[in-house]
Amino acid sequence: KDVVMPSLGFGAGTAWFKAEGDKPAELKQAIKAALDAGFRHIDDAEMYQNTAVVGAAVNEWLAANVESCTRKDLFITNKVFRVEDPGPKAV
Repeated sequence: KDVVMPSLGFGAGTAWFKAEGDKPAELKQAIKAALDAGFRHIDDAEMYQNTAVVGAAVNEWLAANVESCTRKDLFITNKVFRVEDPGPKAV
């Protein structure tokens, strides 16, 4: 089976940069709404510093939609800010 990555993704980017205050909850809701709307590509970046919120939103959404979607159906992309110090290993 060929794997085709969606060309359009939901961005967890600059509007959510360093999500603080109410922003983490808003970002989590926005990601879940995007997944509900059919997005299967979530785009993030290290410099936005919101990867934990993105991961929590995806995990919660998957748990609530276990019969219709699995992790292998999603494309989560992330961009590394500094090549010299790529940060922790992906899990």
